[in-house]
Amino acid sequence: MSDQRQRALERAAEAGDREAEAELLRERVRAGVLARERVELLAALGDEAARQALDDPPALLPPGELGVLANGLAEFGKEQLVRAAIAAAIPLLEVIEEHASYEKRPRAALDAVEAWLVRPDEARRVGARLAAVEADRAGEQLMDEPQPTLSHVELSFFAWAMSGVGDLAAEQRPEALGTCAAGVFAELQSLYHSLGDERGVDGRVRRALSAWCRDEEPPAQPLEEGVA
Repeated sequence: MSDQRQRALERAAEAGDREAEAELLRERVRAGVLARERVELLAALGDEAARQALDDPPALLPPGELGVLANGLAEFGKEQLVRAAIAAAIPLLEVIEEHASYEKRPRAALDAVEAWLVRPDEARRVGARLAAVEADRAGEQLMDEPQPTLSHVELSFFAWAMSGVGDLAAEQRPEALGTCAAGVFAELQSLYHSLGDERGVDGRVRRALSAWCRDEEPPAQPLEEGVA
C-alpha cells in the first residue's frame, strides 16, 4: 500500500468510515504489524471494522454476560483473560490504597501478575501465586482493622479480589481458565455494584482489550465520579 493511499484511509477512518478502518486492519495484518488473532478478538468484542476486516468473524461476546465473556476470552488464551482481569481490578485496587494506604500486598499481587504478562514463565507464574497468597492474608488481616470510611469487611473483599486475579495468572489447567475467570469477574463486579459504579467489569474489559488489540495505549478507567 502506498503512503498516499494509507494516509487517505487513515483520514477516512478518523472521519468514521468503517470500511476504511477495516482495510487498515487488513493491511496491518498483511504487513505483519498486527497479529490476526488480535483482529479476531477485536471482532469478538463487537468492533464493526474488525468484523468487516475478516472473511469469517468469530461469534460475538454479548455485553453484560460475564460468564459468557470469561469463557469466550478463554478461547483466545490465558493472556487475554489475565489482561482483562487486571483492567477490571485496577480501579478497585485504588480503593484499598485510598482507605488502607499502609497495606501494600494487594498492589504487589497485581504487580506480580503484570510481570507474568511481560514474561509468562514458570518462575513468574509461581511469583503470581505467592503474591496472591499474601493478598489473601491481607484480606484476613483487614477484617480485624476497622477503617474510617469503608468498613474493614468491605476492604477485605477488595483485597481478596486482587488475590483472585493472581490465582488466575497462576492457573495451569487450560480447561479451568474460563471458570476461574468467571469467578474473578463476578467477584469484581459485586464490588463495583457495592460502590454504585455502573460501568463495572464488562465495560472496562472491553475498552482495555480493544485498545490492546489495536496496539494502543490502555485507556484510563477510574471509578465513576461520586463513587467510593
